[in-house]
Amino acid sequence: MMAALGRGDRMIRPPRADGPYRDRDLDCQEALEALFLDQVRKAETAFRDLMPIRSRLMSEGLSAGWDQQDLESAIDELVRCYAMKVPPVKR
Repeated sequence: MMAALGRGDRMIRPPRADGPYRDRDLDCQEALEALFLDQVRKAETAFRDLMPIRSRLMSEGLSAGWDQQDLESAIDELVRCYAMKVPPVKR
């Protein structure tokens, strides 16, 4: 299986095997991470622009051979980890 090529030539690795395997969830997160961070950096406001980012990750992840359930969990975890690193807005 070939890796999906994202716009900007970001590669999303396919799963190492068909069906469930140990650490499949972590593999999916790692496969999406570079594209996720690239898209967050380009977004004017990452949280407001999160739906297009999610949509792109889902589309390109499915093209690379990941299952929708794998992608939903991985994207949620990437967003959660990213949100923990973003400093609170000072008013």
